Amino acid sequence: MNKCFYLISFLPLIFTHSQSVELSLQDLCDESSDIVIAKPVSSNTFQSENYKHIRTNIKFKVIETIKGRFVADDNFEMLVYGGELNGITKIVVDAPSYRMGEESLLFLRANRGKEILRIFFTVTGGIQGKYNIYVDKNDGVKHVVRDQSDWQSPDNKNVIEIQSKKNDQPTLNEMKRSIKARISKGPK
Repeated sequence: MNKCFYLISFLPLIFTHSQSVELSLQDLCDESSDIVIAKPVSSNTFQSENYKHIRTNIKFKVIETIKGRFVADDNFEMLVYGGELNGITKIVVDAPSYRMGEESLLFLRANRGKEILRIFFTVTGGIQGKYNIYVDKNDGVKHVVRDQSDWQSPDNKNVIEIQSKKNDQPTLNEMKRSIKARISKGPK
């Protein structure tokens, strides 16, 4: 009886390792209210009221809108779980990471808060809805790479050396064209 109890008590840990469903680019486009190129301009990390969680409020500046309500230079805020506070770091698995000034392609979902006029945003599909934008130092072309949360570019800069011209990393312009084609096609 005890052996069964221990096995059952560990089952949730086994099956919760990864709870996200793989989303296609069409899924990301369909499920997102807004798709933007933006960069974090400020952040505030704090402890929740019950002192159990660390959260970070990040303010973003919109550089370009592909879909949705924003125009260039608009700002929006995103409340994310995790962050660093008083020497304690909390990382959330499958959550995107953000660095000040880093340009990203973000698939956003608008949600209503407790107050009817308050809208807050989450990244559609978690880490799947954030693409880092990097400049190929060989030719200066911007490429997008799906966020891997713990991956850092060399020297912590958004410049990478693309290993091959036949790579899996589309240029930013190719990705924007692909997104616009899927938006005009409509939901599947």
